[in-house]
Amino acid sequence: MAWRLRGVQCILLGLLGSSARGKTCFKDAIQPADRVDITMDGVSMPIGVWDLYWDSGLIFARIFQILASEKLGYNVEILGGSSNSNSVVFRLAGCNESDVLSASCFSAPRRFHFSFESWGNYQQYVPTLLKELGDRGPVNLGGVGYPGTEGLHVLGGAINRALSDRGLSLLYYRNYNADWFRVNDYTARVSDVNLSRLGTCDDGVNTGYGFFASDYLAATGDTEGVYTTTEGEVRFKCWQEKWWVSPACRNAPQNCSTLTTGWPGWGMGHLVQAVAFHNMPIALGVALPGEYVSLGKELQSFIYWWQPDVGFVEENATTVILPPHDPAAYLKGVFSSAMQEYVLTKWSASGLPFTADRALALARSMSIRAPEIRDILRVHASLMQNSSSTHWDSACAWLLQNSTPEIWEPWVPSDTACTRGSGLVDANGQYVMERASAVGCTLCPVGTRSQESGETRICQACPTGRHQSLPGEAFCEPCEAGSIAPQEGMMECQPCGLGNWTDEPGMSECHRCGEDVTSNQLQLELFTTSKKVSTGESGEMWIQVQGASSRQLCECREGAHMVSGLCVQCPEGSACVGSALTLLPGYYSPADNVGLVFKCKKKEYCPGGYPGTCAVGRDFQSVACSACLPGLHAQGGECVPCEGGDYALVSILLVLLLVATTIAYFAFAAKDARGGPSQSFIIVSCSMGQLAVSLQVISLIHQFGLNWSEPIASLMTATEIMVLELNFLSIDCLTPENAVTLFSFHAMVLPLLLVVLCLIHFFVVVVRRGKTWQLHQLTQVLGSSCIVIFISFCSSLMPPLICQTHPNQLSTVRAYPSVFCGDSQHLTMVLISSFGFLLPFAFLAFSFWLVLQVPSRLKSSDLRFMRGCSFLFGRFRPGAEPFAVWLLLRNAVLVLLPLAPQSAGTFVMTVVLALSAIISAAWKPWHMMACNWLDVFLTASTVFISSLGLHVAGEVNEQLTIVACLTLLILMFTSILGLIVYGAFKFCTRNEKTYKFFISHHKSKAGSVARWLKMLLLQRGKRFTTFVDCDNLSDLTKLFWHLSHETATCIVLLSPDILKRKWCVGEIATARLHGVHSVMIAWPDYVKPDEAFINDYTTLVPDIVHLVHHNISLADVQESLRWINSLQTFSLPTALNLESMVDVVNKLTGTSPHIKRLSDDTEKVQSCCIMADPGNFEAVAAAFVISDLINLHFMRSLTSQTVVMMQGDNVPDNTLYAVVVCSGGCFDSVYWATWMVQLGQKPCMALPVFADEDFQVPGHDLYMHLASNPHLRDMAPVLAMTIRAVFEEIGIMCLVQMASQEELDLRARQIVTRFTQKPPLPLPSKLGNRKPPAHFNTEALEVVEIHPQHPGLADHYNLEHNEEMVSEAL
Repeated sequence: MAWRLRGVQCILLGLLGSSARGKTCFKDAIQPADRVDITMDGVSMPIGVWDLYWDSGLIFARIFQILASEKLGYNVEILGGSSNSNSVVFRLAGCNESDVLSASCFSAPRRFHFSFESWGNYQQYVPTLLKELGDRGPVNLGGVGYPGTEGLHVLGGAINRALSDRGLSLLYYRNYNADWFRVNDYTARVSDVNLSRLGTCDDGVNTGYGFFASDYLAATGDTEGVYTTTEGEVRFKCWQEKWWVSPACRNAPQNCSTLTTGWPGWGMGHLVQAVAFHNMPIALGVALPGEYVSLGKELQSFIYWWQPDVGFVEENATTVILPPHDPAAYLKGVFSSAMQEYVLTKWSASGLPFTADRALALARSMSIRAPEIRDILRVHASLMQNSSSTHWDSACAWLLQNSTPEIWEPWVPSDTACTRGSGLVDANGQYVMERASAVGCTLCPVGTRSQESGETRICQACPTGRHQSLPGEAFCEPCEAGSIAPQEGMMECQPCGLGNWTDEPGMSECHRCGEDVTSNQLQLELFTTSKKVSTGESGEMWIQVQGASSRQLCECREGAHMVSGLCVQCPEGSACVGSALTLLPGYYSPADNVGLVFKCKKKEYCPGGYPGTCAVGRDFQSVACSACLPGLHAQGGECVPCEGGDYALVSILLVLLLVATTIAYFAFAAKDARGGPSQSFIIVSCSMGQLAVSLQVISLIHQFGLNWSEPIASLMTATEIMVLELNFLSIDCLTPENAVTLFSFHAMVLPLLLVVLCLIHFFVVVVRRGKTWQLHQLTQVLGSSCIVIFISFCSSLMPPLICQTHPNQLSTVRAYPSVFCGDSQHLTMVLISSFGFLLPFAFLAFSFWLVLQVPSRLKSSDLRFMRGCSFLFGRFRPGAEPFAVWLLLRNAVLVLLPLAPQSAGTFVMTVVLALSAIISAAWKPWHMMACNWLDVFLTASTVFISSLGLHVAGEVNEQLTIVACLTLLILMFTSILGLIVYGAFKFCTRNEKTYKFFISHHKSKAGSVARWLKMLLLQRGKRFTTFVDCDNLSDLTKLFWHLSHETATCIVLLSPDILKRKWCVGEIATARLHGVHSVMIAWPDYVKPDEAFINDYTTLVPDIVHLVHHNISLADVQESLRWINSLQTFSLPTALNLESMVDVVNKLTGTSPHIKRLSDDTEKVQSCCIMADPGNFEAVAAAFVISDLINLHFMRSLTSQTVVMMQGDNVPDNTLYAVVVCSGGCFDSVYWATWMVQLGQKPCMALPVFADEDFQVPGHDLYMHLASNPHLRDMAPVLAMTIRAVFEEIGIMCLVQMASQEELDLRARQIVTRFTQKPPLPLPSKLGNRKPPAHFNTEALEVVEIHPQHPGLADHYNLEHNEEMVSEAL
């Protein structure tokens, strides 16, 4: 309750502030200027409210006032009121007085329209009064939601005391029985009351309610509680003249519990009987006027009270539960049960449904529950302490505090009382028929009328045959002749459609033309309504007519002609206008049978027009004008006579074909004797092959018969040469006219070309006087030829399998229209085609078998097999052999697609080509990357062309389609030509190599040396470009390619076990096979391969067989192993140093640079000392690489000179930075350990760099090892402390042998950054308070000496006093 009170107080403060601005409760309130009056009894007026002057009634009325004005937009005024419910009926009827039925009740305008919380509806006179008032009688709107009650109440103070003391509930009457309970222990007693605040019984109840005492005597028979006056009147007997004492406590009246009531004795008639009947120890007193409420609150005892009321609401006054109300006993005057509950009612003036229906609906809906009205009154009682607060403020505060759908929002009526011209709509703006579904009204749309429905209106659709074109109308109009309204709700009548008519008004359907002749629905659909009109100088034309109002307008529609009163459909390829049939271009029908329409092979053969018409020179007796007249040959769509020039052209064609075949033979037979074709040859051959395949695929697209426009149509026609359509070259002057013979000729052309290749091969072998027939070379030529002509050959066999259905439902072979499908000629052609397909599919199966053989042949090192299959695999990189079969299988599927319907075939073609492009892009199967991207581009372009041709050609954006396709074709052939030119350029510049040197090395054993060597070579000049796989290799399959085709000199780093690395041996073999100049650099412990090693090589290196994938056989490998023993070899010294490497570089480059030594620098320059295990080649090389790289960064940031420590060197005194190169076994190096001890004496900062991925960070085992190592025992304690100090820094991983140049630069920057921006502490600072690990005892610290087994090492150690060093280090 407290939180609600605070919330309401906050709202009230806002209301008090807003009251001066217009007294509105809601922020979204309808403003006073926008509110309306109502018209009542012919007078415009605000809604008037008749108040009943008690708090709950006033607040209820103010709630109605706020909602009606601010939510519904009415002007509402409080015009008067009374404290008597009897006045309600009179005032709402228009009476000028509150209790007199006068003439004004029937004539004066009624200014009071609502009243709330009337207690008078139970009065017997109300029904009679309403009947007398007639039509002006007010209307009972029902209860307010909470009842009216009165009777005995106990205040909260007494309740709480009883509960806290004994847990006794004072809410139940049985707990008041004086025989069992002492109620006066918890309530005020008579002795506690100041008698001056009470009135006497005689002045009060005995005078005001004299009959109470006699009723009491009659009901209870208690003669002790009353007395009889001399006049015979029965009156209450009161103690001290002011207390009526119940029988239960008359023996000690001063101890009775007090029950006070208002003057002159409200409710005492019921109260005295209740306390007497239930043996309650209570005395009743009547408070003087003005003392009732205050006295009751002070006593916190029993009171007479009614609800709802604000008087004792804050005191938690609660009704004492008596036996349920007994109406029969009450009629007898016995009041031992509870008093009756009253229905508190709402009233309205009559006639409001027509003037203020929404306000009336609001009043009907208003209902507040009893707990809610008590809460409202508590709040009001609190707010009334502020003198400026009113009942309106309390009402507004409650509305704002309870703005939820469950409280008062449902009271506000919706706008569903529709007027003429409007109808009900729901929340979505949809018109509804039920008011329960509606949320408002809106103007009825066109096609409807506003129809009454109960107390509102609905928008009802116009019936069939009628329409309404205006909104907000109450009726619909009939349709005129020639038009109908077939559906309800028509805005306009629609004219009868083509082929329909009506000549009557108000119709809902039209008559069908021809329905009196036939009932066949298909024939009826051929009728229309039309008439012939003049077009001026051009003559006449037929136009169709809608809304026909006469059957005389019935005619056949376009596309049909009249036959015996019926309309007959014109066949496909013809046009019917005015009952005349003409042929469209591309179609033909005999003159004697105009309905037998054929579709011509090409549109140019048949110009259209009258039946029986063919292009010039074509035989009109042939099927669909397919044949030329004898002695003529096709030239475009027409046929022209064969002349001498035509035969010469055929002869030239045959010669060119023979020359092209010969060139193809030598191209396919070309092969580098030392290991494969050159890069330029592969680029050119792949480009030419992809050009041929692209042309063949485009020819397949053309076979789908898409309707292309120029110039694409001509380009598509030109690709027919790929499927041996040679008629445009006048070849039909020599070819036979018989279709079977002609097809056989076409099917044999390509096999004959293979025979010609065989003849050329044998001729070449004879001319060259070869000792063998070189069948492997013939296999290469024939296999390559089959791959190139695969699509063309398959396409040349397809025509008999593709039939075309004509409009007359007859089918002919599309390529040979004179052959009807299913006849003997067609079956013969199908048989020939079937036998012909054995060749390409046998080749496909053979190719598939070859691919399956690859793994086993590789495992057995069958290089002869791989080289023999190079026609199939030679174009592709190792591992991509299956792609060759995929291409053949893809092409086979594409060839068969014209058998499918056009849309399905082109869709599958698009999917297959798209899949092929994706595979090429993801797998990159071709040897050359340029060929991969060319394949992807050509395939993707073909996908777009086929898609555009199917889905766009012939539509409104045809021009855009043609431009897009033409652009793609130009780009396709331009890219092919560009790649061919590039290949030719590569051939012309084949002697110019990309790399001067190629360093072949075992990465884990010589990777750092290879990196150092490359850096030294590049320091001699930019022309000494060097290939190292970490920098230059992105595709492992291209490794041998870079060596064989792009390298001038191969440098082989002969580290131990390099000859057991298959890739390194493969590089050596590639260099030998391709004649690459090679130089060997041998490690001191390198062992040359002997014959035993070479002969057992497959046992020592079993995975060497994998090189067969790269065209390298075991014999090539073994020969290469012998070969390296004869090559120039540079041997490295036992201790790798700068001088030995510089000497090698001098010999390789022919240059002699100046070497800058540390002694050349001034002593003022600070040193960055880099130390590595001098016995580890990789560690030394890594140190020099790091030195060169960080030296550049030091030169930019600090003045420092990097120094790589070598055997015989001491750590310079000016050392400021130290890079400790950590590698496997470095802790066992005496030199490395000596330098570490020397570092501990220098004021330098040390940083560990891990140059070996197998290096282990020092720990417990290392310190144990140092203590037990005889070579390091003397210096072990100081060494251990120095190592621990160095490795307190987070090391930097710098795997020189694995990293690229970019990664090494990054690591060098990290090293310099660690020294310059976040420098570590100098080693002496770290060693200041350091103790050695627990493995070293105190005696070991007293003397630190160089082990005697290492003479000369004392100079390197360079310490005068061991004891001083130890103490200083610690």
